[in-house]
Amino acid sequence: MKTIRTLAIVVNYHAATLSLEAVRSVLCSRSLGSVQVVVADNSADASEAAYLRKHLPDAVELMVNAENMGFGRACNAASDGHDADLILLLNPDARLLPDCLIRLQQTLLSSNRIGAVGPQIYWDRGKGYFLPPSYPPMLLWIEPVVSIWGPYSRLWRLLSAIWRRFAVGIWKAESPVRVTNLSGGHVLLKKEAIVTAGGETLDINL
Repeated sequence: MKTIRTLAIVVNYHAATLSLEAVRSVLCSRSLGSVQVVVADNSADASEAAYLRKHLPDAVELMVNAENMGFGRACNAASDGHDADLILLLNPDARLLPDCLIRLQQTLLSSNRIGAVGPQIYWDRGKGYFLPPSYPPMLLWIEPVVSIWGPYSRLWRLLSAIWRRFAVGIWKAESPVRVTNLSGGHVLLKKEAIVTAGGETLDINL
């Protein structure tokens, strides 16, 4: 049976202490197969890079960029040269719970029709509050138009009710739910799906 290889990428921008916590959460997570962690430092700050070099575990690769490349380009650069089956993108202010990664991996690998998965996201460390799911692309187009009539218009209230129902459904779900888009700040992707979608690199545009 093939060993699953996962590449985890954390893009740092003047958030070294947070990035270290994010990295530790990945390294402490249960997982299928091996996990390689890369921190891409976009800070363009020698002290930030020095702090990361000093405190990152030896097994973690640090890529220091000469300028702020942006999230997408930094992820592309960090993925170059790594032959991984799965790619995890994780914001520096995000933390994986111990069983999060393995559950994401199991879900992603459960069907050839699944190309990317994201977790339920808590706002607080006490896990008392969920963050809303990512806005569907269509809603991002409609919202500016609807806002012309103000937040008390019938159409606005209708859209708000639809969105609340969708979000609550996501929060209450006990099994994977199909969605139109996921947040790039905490998402696990199949490398083969990335290649099928358009290239050998991540080619992320967020």
